[in-house]
Amino acid sequence: MTFSNETPSGWQQQTLPSPVSIAANTEFVVSVTTSANAVFVVTGNAFPFGLTNGHLRAVAGANGVYGNAGAFPAQSYNSSNYFRDLVFVPQ
Repeated sequence: MTFSNETPSGWQQQTLPSPVSIAANTEFVVSVTTSANAVFVVTGNAFPFGLTNGHLRAVAGANGVYGNAGAFPAQSYNSSNYFRDLVFVPQ
């Protein structure tokens, strides 16, 4: 998917073509691919204790992950947060 109507700054939201079902108590990764020269926001030491928001929970420690384009993101640095969130609707 490609974002459209992007702004130079601010939050972007991309709707998936159809909802994705997820299973309770299962770890999922939300990720995007950016160009090699992309500028992105990162905050180090963001999840030393984890985070809970309603039904969603971010694990402590190696939470924010990254990797090469086309590969599953599995590397982590400094418990970083790369600000990729999801819109979640419990059923």
